[in-house]
Amino acid sequence: MAKSTPSVVLLRSGNTRNVADRPVFEAIAGGAITPGHKITLDYSTTPPTAVAATGATVEPAGPLHIAVTTPYGDAANAIDDAYASGDVVYYIVPQRGDVLYVLAAVGVSLALEDLVIDGGATTAGCFAEVSPATPDATVVANTIKGIVRTAVTGGAAVVRFEMEVL
Repeated sequence: MAKSTPSVVLLRSGNTRNVADRPVFEAIAGGAITPGHKITLDYSTTPPTAVAATGATVEPAGPLHIAVTTPYGDAANAIDDAYASGDVVYYIVPQRGDVLYVLAAVGVSLALEDLVIDGGATTAGCFAEVSPATPDATVVANTIKGIVRTAVTGGAAVVRFEMEVL
């Protein structure tokens, strides 16, 4: 039977280079992290420690870090298998135009072509839509991460959706 959902986080690359050539980085999990989570890195340790980003404060514009499944074909690490604290976390730095299979925050519904920002403090590592009300220009400039490519309806749990990185 054919799978109905993707089993990888990086679905398509906006770059002409092969997706398989994309560098995959490593960090140590500072808590539970699921492939598709947006992560933040603490570089005060070697290797860096990764945690699911809370979005509680506006982050400066900078690279987006997304946790992915192991690049080495380990069947034990599926897309919905969380890394535990202390595990080696694999992550990528997506590029403009990449399409990712990431997580929407609990209760968030996303329509096709909604702009996507950090999910806030409610669901660490997840994404949410830009408020339809006129958002503060500074917040939007620093936090817009992508645009929705598959609509989803939120509920009591996080849901996956396709996001094109802007």
